[in-house]
Amino acid sequence: MGRSTRGMVKIIRISIRQGESGLLFAESPDLKGLLVAGHSRAELDEEIPECIKAMLAALDMDVEVLPVESKDADRPWAAVPVPLASNCLEGRTR
Repeated sequence: MGRSTRGMVKIIRISIRQGESGLLFAESPDLKGLLVAGHSRAELDEEIPECIKAMLAALDMDVEVLPVESKDADRPWAAVPVPLASNCLEGRTR
């Protein structure tokens, strides 16, 4: 994330693996330090967007995080800057 991409949508790839204890772990090659653990995929799907939002907020980036449709087992997520998301929603309601 070296250069500024504040106005752009970021695709955050997530890889999920199962640990020896049975817990599932989600990590991302696109967002270093992201690590989410849960007992089920549904639990990870709740926690992943919150973790992405918090990590990007620490970089002074206000985003909405949405799942991206994918046939891959590891679902990517889109981090959409709030101003861009707001503009899209305003266009939809007109």
